[in-house]
Amino acid sequence: MEHSGKMVVREQDREGMNPEKFGFGLRVMVRGVLRDHISAYVDSVVDIDPRALTALTGKPVDNLLLDVDGCLAVPEGDILASSLAWVDNLRSRGIHFGVYSNHLSGARLAPLEAVRHIPVYKGTISKPDPRGFLDACRIMGFVPERTWMVGDNPNTDGGGARVLGGFVLVKAIARDKRRLSPWKTVKAPFQDSSRAFAVWRSTYQNPKLITSTTIKAWLSSHGQEDLQHLSA
Repeated sequence: MEHSGKMVVREQDREGMNPEKFGFGLRVMVRGVLRDHISAYVDSVVDIDPRALTALTGKPVDNLLLDVDGCLAVPEGDILASSLAWVDNLRSRGIHFGVYSNHLSGARLAPLEAVRHIPVYKGTISKPDPRGFLDACRIMGFVPERTWMVGDNPNTDGGGARVLGGFVLVKAIARDKRRLSPWKTVKAPFQDSSRAFAVWRSTYQNPKLITSTTIKAWLSSHGQEDLQHLSA
């Protein structure tokens, strides 16, 4: 296991730095430990189609664990309508969802948790500790081998890559700097640059990666709906 994963005190969010997070991030950025454990790298969540992923990897996709900021929503902003439409579409096809975000704001998660009754992990284990992903699966009734993590940051979301069925990395939605607090304004450039380097280290010249183009080609060849249309 990549690190010891000490329990952390649950606050309003689980975004604070600790030695385990720092050490995992270094291994991702310096050693490239996730290079062979990322299944797909897509432009947007709406490009993710479980049928295509299963066909292209041979791995079942029954459940998706979702990150929020930079993945479903503009960081510190509301979840995008296109993201919710994508969730509704896949739920109608039998895919189960859960939320595993280091941010625990109830108001922002209401469209998923309160309206759609999608479970949100509220345990005390923060990403990237692998035990947190397994704990989320246990609480939500998901089989880890049939569950994929969807997130924009290898340094945090990548902690599930070795214990779940798959990991889909999503190109991060850009921040709206007007929403940032003074402290976030200071932290954001470092967070964004470290994430960008981790993404590059994990995906650069990796021919095994499934991309949005790969998924769209599979859907087209099999006469399936191109989910990108949900964002129109």
